[in-house]
Amino acid sequence: MSPIEPEGTGGQSPTRRRRTLRLRTLLIWLAIVPILAMSIQVVMTAQRLMHQSEQLRADVAVGERIDVPLTRLMVKVQAERRMTATRWAGGSVSEKELRERRAATDRAADEFRRAADGALAATGREDEHYVAELKHSLADLAAFRERADARSGDADRTIGYYSDLVDRIIRVYQNEFSHAEDAELIQESGLVVTVFTVSEMIARETTILAMAGPSRRLSPSGFAEFVNSVGSQRYQYDEWVAPYLTAEDRAAYDQVFASDGWKAKVRIEDAVISDHQNTASGIKLPKEADAWRAAYDEFAARVAALDAKQGRALLVHADAKATQLENEVIWLIVGNGAAVFAVAAVIVLTTRSVLRRLRGLHQRTVAIAEDTLPDVIARLQRAQPVDDDAACPR
Repeated sequence: MSPIEPEGTGGQSPTRRRRTLRLRTLLIWLAIVPILAMSIQVVMTAQRLMHQSEQLRADVAVGERIDVPLTRLMVKVQAERRMTATRWAGGSVSEKELRERRAATDRAADEFRRAADGALAATGREDEHYVAELKHSLADLAAFRERADARSGDADRTIGYYSDLVDRIIRVYQNEFSHAEDAELIQESGLVVTVFTVSEMIARETTILAMAGPSRRLSPSGFAEFVNSVGSQRYQYDEWVAPYLTAEDRAAYDQVFASDGWKAKVRIEDAVISDHQNTASGIKLPKEADAWRAAYDEFAARVAALDAKQGRALLVHADAKATQLENEVIWLIVGNGAAVFAVAAVIVLTTRSVLRRLRGLHQRTVAIAEDTLPDVIARLQRAQPVDDDAACPR
């Protein structure tokens, strides 16, 4: 047999260079694919978090502008509703008192409109649905005042207009953070809506008792509304407000509940429910109902201030949540960059190690083909023994 011709040593063969290049390409793609997948996932997550943050920032910007005017408007509308009910039922209300009360409501309404328009201009948003509805309803205020002055139509419809205004105000609060995806923020927003709802129920009790007039007589429907309001506001506070208040806020509300005015409120509610008399002309209320106005005026402002504090706390927490989301985006990008760098480093090191091992294997293979194998064949041809270790060096 003729000896095997050794491969040239002037460089790598074209076939080996192609194989090395193909292996290197495969290893590079092995790095690129997971890096691209990680990057795409990070970009999508970062965009979602930034969208949430921007939405919260816009909600906070709107809330900071309209919440105080909105709360003030709600209080003024409730006060005008009570005075309108008192006057309609024959209570003592002077023209001057009514004029001043209506002027206060008008100022609050104008302040709200300016604040809402300013918030929309600052954020570039269009009018929110519930804000637009509230503005539209406020435009009817003058017409319902004329009806009240002339005692035209049904008293319940006129008083119901004021109640509808308050409901629309609360819905604006309810919609304020409807875009939020954070469970804690949603729960806190629900708490704010509930405290305003509870306060509105108590304010409606004031209006219902005012409609009883000096004779202290209510219609059966009015009495049923009073009873439902008492039960609902007590239940909602116990089940949906108190358990979710901070210890500080709970203590502040407890101070109000321990006041003489609140205790008188509870006594009057119980007396109206248990000591009323059914007559042919309606429901005759007990004398204790006459003390309601004084009791309500004693605690109403404190409760309104605590409710407004809950609204401000929600804005602070929403702003903090927006900052947290922005920080998450930063850490996400930094973490992804570090991961990409680590993966790239591992791939580079792995590629170099594999190629180095392949180069060593090739060199040993060439050495066997050029030196060892011809010597082994020659020995075999001469019938000489061949040492295994010498024939197959490792």
